[in-house]
Amino acid sequence: QRSLSIQEKVMGTDHVEVSVALETLSSRYFETAQYRKSVDVLGRALAIVEKALGPTHPEVAEVLQRLADSQVQLGRLAEAGGNYERTLSIQEAAFGPTHVKVGESLLKLAKLNWRTGKWEATLDHSLTSEGVLRRQFIQIAPALSEREALQYEIARSSGINLSISSLLALSGEARRQAIPKVWDAIIQSRALVLDEMAARHAAFTLSADTEIARKARALTAARNRLARLVIEGPPQDDPSGYRKELSTALSEK
Repeated sequence: QRSLSIQEKVMGTDHVEVSVALETLSSRYFETAQYRKSVDVLGRALAIVEKALGPTHPEVAEVLQRLADSQVQLGRLAEAGGNYERTLSIQEAAFGPTHVKVGESLLKLAKLNWRTGKWEATLDHSLTSEGVLRRQFIQIAPALSEREALQYEIARSSGINLSISSLLALSGEARRQAIPKVWDAIIQSRALVLDEMAARHAAFTLSADTEIARKARALTAARNRLARLVIEGPPQDDPSGYRKELSTALSEK
């Protein structure tokens, strides 16, 4: 609060740096279950970033998502749903439909749908989320050591459990049609690290040819670049070229 006060006096109440301080303060409120204060602070932060950066800037999506998280805790589920949907729309436009942030936002929507008894929507969002997050893991894993890959797989968000729960909540024809979709997602999401390590081992043992070795080094460099772009996210000062850079890195890989 003291930091916020100083920044407001030095830079003005509508400066984008003030919104960063407000977001930090909202996190403290959220962690201590002061959700109303978190909503109030984030409402102000949202107004600042929308005015300073425009309504479709990725930073707006970050604030919207935090705001929706607090609204869920207060039981304001309709408002939260609207903000999650807007978050998703901004992220898809900025990063593309297969980015990890899009997958995580879909999972939040799935959880909200679960709370409101929308089982089919829960299933759709959780399966789509799992597909996005699984593909991101597969793209990043080649740049990681085995230990790092295992830690990433343990820590990454997943829609599998929620998809199973929503399947069990369905009945009749809807449940019958959902069963193969859920099993398919479960099968594809198993042993991802083992699959990567096996593929990596095979690639190294195919040939000792120098040209293949050169290409293998180029592939490693391309994978590392893609992993760095995904993990670091877009630069806050100029996110406009991020999606193109991401697409180029994926094409090079």
